[in-house]
Amino acid sequence: SSGINAEWPLRPGHSIGTTITIDNVFNNMPVRSACVSYMDLEQTKDTLLKVAVANPGVAITLKDIHSGTKLFQTQSSSSYSDNFMIYCHHAIDWERLSQVKFDVNGYKLTALLSNELHHKPRQLVYINRHHIEDERIRKFANDILTSALGSKDRKNQENRFPVFLFLITCKPIKVDMCFESNTFCEFHDWDSVFTLVYRCI
Repeated sequence: SSGINAEWPLRPGHSIGTTITIDNVFNNMPVRSACVSYMDLEQTKDTLLKVAVANPGVAITLKDIHSGTKLFQTQSSSSYSDNFMIYCHHAIDWERLSQVKFDVNGYKLTALLSNELHHKPRQLVYINRHHIEDERIRKFANDILTSALGSKDRKNQENRFPVFLFLITCKPIKVDMCFESNTFCEFHDWDSVFTLVYRCI
């Protein structure tokens, strides 16, 4: 009834790994099924891309089996920049990305930063590999980067945004997270987190 089938053993021609096929989703709920559209597929793509960015060692492929369209594919990599570029639709200059790492009071941050502003806010923040939408970290980084990068080209600063990827790791006891909305997190020591972000920038 869930419409989710994990095929095992693998059929001939399948790659090694886990294959999940979703068919007739919401089949028993006609009203909800009618709401499934191209936009839902795009939201699924966006969610899986965010998973791929934080897990570059895992190769992920998303296909629409009815149309045969491959929506995206990532390769196993040791670099965060490869999947981040896919998430950004290769709209940013790879050579302008810099990776930095810092550690403050048990909080570790790996960051990718672009040294130029972009017309779209390509910004991702993860805590222990979980994507979050908490605006406090994003706003703090935005204000500093916009001020620093915008000072180089004030004429083109309007409607342009910093590009960054932050991957924060810490012991679970140091942070509370809400997994239902992905919008809430509460650190035991916010001062250390903001110091960490400031040092990276």
